[in-house]
Amino acid sequence: MHATLSPSWKKNLLLVFVSVVAFATATPAISRPQCFFQGLGFLPGGSSSGASGVNANGTVVVGSAIDASFHGQAFRWTAASGMVGPGFLPGLTDSVANGVNADGTVVVGFSAHPRPLSAVQAFRWTAASGMVGLGFLPGLTDSVANGVNADGTVVVGFSSHPRPLSAVQAFRWTAASGMVGLGFLPGLTDSVANGVNADGTVVVGHANDATGILQAFRWTAASGMVGLGFLPGGNFSDANGVNADGTVVVGSAIEASDQPQAFRWTRATRMQSVLTLLLAAKVVTIAGWRLTSANGVSADGTVIAGDGVDPLGLPQGWIARLPKESNEDCEE
Repeated sequence: MHATLSPSWKKNLLLVFVSVVAFATATPAISRPQCFFQGLGFLPGGSSSGASGVNANGTVVVGSAIDASFHGQAFRWTAASGMVGPGFLPGLTDSVANGVNADGTVVVGFSAHPRPLSAVQAFRWTAASGMVGLGFLPGLTDSVANGVNADGTVVVGFSSHPRPLSAVQAFRWTAASGMVGLGFLPGLTDSVANGVNADGTVVVGHANDATGILQAFRWTAASGMVGLGFLPGGNFSDANGVNADGTVVVGSAIEASDQPQAFRWTRATRMQSVLTLLLAAKVVTIAGWRLTSANGVSADGTVIAGDGVDPLGLPQGWIARLPKESNEDCEE
């Protein structure tokens, strides 16, 4: 997530979790959202996978998995199809899907050839076009797409030049403009865009300096980059996703215990631990889990997908539903 490839390029890909979003009525007078947590599986012949994004209604999940040939391959999952790998850009051997648009028809990420010389390029995928490379920012040689807006017309990510001196800048892409750099937080030197809202006007990600201090940001054309701060006692945060209207941001942050925690941010509540919110909502299936990163969020800001460690100590992806209000509980 830094001056390397992507927040979703992991050496150990994680088990994906997803389920169907539903609502339950507790009493005739009170309706509460139904919470859930359920496992998915792997690509055929593979043994690990990780969720990176979820579409607007929580029915399409994208990420990456180890396939039967031991290559990392992007996947798109639905309840009907299971995990389907879209392949790679021409001449490249690996791929990762990082984001999906509102109706699940446009997937973005990157394709790579890690050895002997790294080659990395952002892609945009549809069933009609297949994978299409998006190029690079001027003077840079690599690119990664991390997020896409609701109709699939705005893609965000970063472009970089890893050698001999690292240079990394967040970008916003449209077919008309191509890649446009978004700059940096004041005093910081690198930036990465990870997510974009429904109409493409709000971009989130992180910026960092030469010492490695990272801070999550939220960008609009009017405000530029604005830092979102940290969890209490921490000094690291990274925003990975944003909801449809740009009011809910999710990501990962280091807390006072020096452990990574998935977070949810709103202007009213600021940054909060997803685990803390689930426990407050009385979601009992979360017991024993450690949620390390929130990577995607649904349109209304209540369905979040990410990575974690299960009660057996195994790395697993997860998806969960939170109540809209922090003081509201829900049913499982």
